[in-house]
Amino acid sequence: MLKRHAAGSLLGGFLASRGWVAQGAFVLVTLVVAVLAVPELHGVPFSQDRSVFRLVWLSCVPGALASGFLAPPGEIECSFPVRPLGLVRFRWVVSLALFPVAVHAAAQVMLGGFQPWVSAWFLRNHLLMLSISLIAGSVAWPSVAWAPSCVYVLVCWFLGTRDAFGGAWWWAVPNHLPDRPVGWVLAVVAFGWAAARQLSKPARC
Repeated sequence: MLKRHAAGSLLGGFLASRGWVAQGAFVLVTLVVAVLAVPELHGVPFSQDRSVFRLVWLSCVPGALASGFLAPPGEIECSFPVRPLGLVRFRWVVSLALFPVAVHAAAQVMLGGFQPWVSAWFLRNHLLMLSISLIAGSVAWPSVAWAPSCVYVLVCWFLGTRDAFGGAWWWAVPNHLPDRPVGWVLAVVAFGWAAARQLSKPARC
């Protein structure tokens, strides 16, 4: 009973340190993105002969925003013991990884157009952007953890395709169709490393 109460207090303190308003905003943005992230081609801004899939940048939004929930750690979080805090952070990262994907799949089902390959595309991009944000937050300033993923997505959006059918350049991984193995390898390896780093106490505590 004491252990369960302590675990609940730790989780409650961690969630409180992340900010309830920010968490509510993340849920709201995720719901909107889940409905709008469909594989429709749109013309690339300032280009007349190239197109990009709308799903590409929308699937990257939750991952970029989620970095703010783990950095900076804050005084409350830094007062927690290392091991239980690491487990809470690890589980929180896994939740941030799965929640947007589950919402996206549910939105497809409710709209009557569930397609596994679309959800797979969303999952890969989300994992990749979430991982980039988390890694950036642990090795650089936490307040700008979102910047590398956002800049990369913008470059992929404007310059990552080479034709009117959304064909992607090799370096524009979010633009790749989900049957390309390179993107999956990068996303899984990056997420595994980023999630494992959460098991230790934040360096800025």
